[in-house]
Amino acid sequence: MTLLLFFLFLMAAASDEMLLENPEDRSFWVLSWTAGMVMLVADLAALYWVGMWKALTAKNPTRAAACNLRRILVLPWVVLALGALVTSLTWPNVENEPLQKFFLGAWLGVGLAADLGFGAWARYRLLSEFRLAATRRYEARPGFWKRLLRGP
Repeated sequence: MTLLLFFLFLMAAASDEMLLENPEDRSFWVLSWTAGMVMLVADLAALYWVGMWKALTAKNPTRAAACNLRRILVLPWVVLALGALVTSLTWPNVENEPLQKFFLGAWLGVGLAADLGFGAWARYRLLSEFRLAATRRYEARPGFWKRLLRGP
């Protein structure tokens, strides 16, 4: 349903009378909605795999959900915000139009990198180490100080 709504917004942006005057604006909005649809699908796939792995290995459900959201949704925005800060400090007098396309590409690139990286890692771990991770939950683990003092 969300993808259908995004597609309707994409069609509205492509046929808007206000944007017919400037074709660059139209292409930017079409690219933005297309990137949003791609990121939605990629985020959902990554949230699926990372969520299953974290649900299996985390101590409680709250920690699993928080770690999942932090890796897939928050981390790319933090990286993008730091990139925007560095960009605004190094190039203060840059035109607005090239920056819009740059940040759209950066958002798509950083988001897809996080989705593919964490999603593929979690999928691999889930498919190869499922039994070990499932049985590790019931093992008695040494405390923090024993692990720290024992060493590698």
